[in-house]
Amino acid sequence: MFNLLLRAHVGRFEQEPTKATEVDSSLCFLGYLLLNLEAAVFAPMTRILFVYFASRLFMFLASRFL
Repeated sequence: MFNLLLRAHVGRFEQEPTKATEVDSSLCFLGYLLLNLEAAVFAPMTRILFVYFASRLFMFLASRFL
């Protein structure tokens, strides 16, 4: 009987909600949203900079070895 009761709780984790866990969860979620927003803003600029520096590197290597 004890094994059956023990197995019923395997894999489940229950935590009583407290004010601290609610604040931590909210801050974690807001941090996630902020990182996604920053990634979306800087993604086009990152692509432009990569193409610019890749082309400059290609031109430099072509001038040195050709």
